[in-house]
Amino acid sequence: MIRVVLPFHLRTLAQVDDEVTLHVQGVVTITTVLDALEAQYPVLRGTIRDHDTGKRRPFLRFFACEEDLSHEPPDAPLPEAVASGKEPFCVIGAIAVVLAIFAFHLLPINYMGVVLILLALAMFALEVKVTSHGALAVGGIVSMVIGAMILVDSPWPAARIHLSTALGVTIPLAVITVILVRLALAAQQRKVVTGDQGMVGELGVAQTELAPAGKVFVHGEIWQARAAGKIQPGTRVRVKEVQGLTLVVEPEDDSH
Repeated sequence: MIRVVLPFHLRTLAQVDDEVTLHVQGVVTITTVLDALEAQYPVLRGTIRDHDTGKRRPFLRFFACEEDLSHEPPDAPLPEAVASGKEPFCVIGAIAVVLAIFAFHLLPINYMGVVLILLALAMFALEVKVTSHGALAVGGIVSMVIGAMILVDSPWPAARIHLSTALGVTIPLAVITVILVRLALAAQQRKVVTGDQGMVGELGVAQTELAPAGKVFVHGEIWQARAAGKIQPGTRVRVKEVQGLTLVVEPEDDSH
């Protein structure tokens, strides 16, 4: 009797609430376990391994007896504890693996690295608003690269972030951040072109005499309008204010 633990999305697909139990004939290997699993739950075919090649899907990992078996030969015998049903064979999603590593303190985080990365993001944002001639951007890149390289203080060399990786992430992120912040600031400073505020400052033509009320043609439409003094038909006017459905206007010459 083999016990298999599946990730949440595969349990939902197979409509099971807990680990599943399988009968495996012959030698217990990854291949024979997955064969039995797919035979018992046909809906899982192709979700854990490729139909044609039989290779494991990239974002899934195989664990048993606290060991990562993902890169073991699929026809190699599994540990005796798995074959006897004492320990489960686990299929785990990649995100769950990262969270587990962090929880078990196998991926210790250096919080000084976090501070340096946050400082770098602040420098990228300030580069847009402060005239530093690129000094803040360079400082941000240096801060983020150093922060990334010391972020993971792990005894495993493979778990540490290397210089090439840090540069490959930092430089594109710096460029994208500066561009996005610049665009956001430009959008905030741009004149409003919709709603009541979008009408203020628009030019139009008096359709009737305004004494002080009348009609004007503005923005392709005829509006009720009011002016402080008398305005003759055909006079170019500028919108000063919008009061409900009535425009407050003045002759264009008086607005300068």
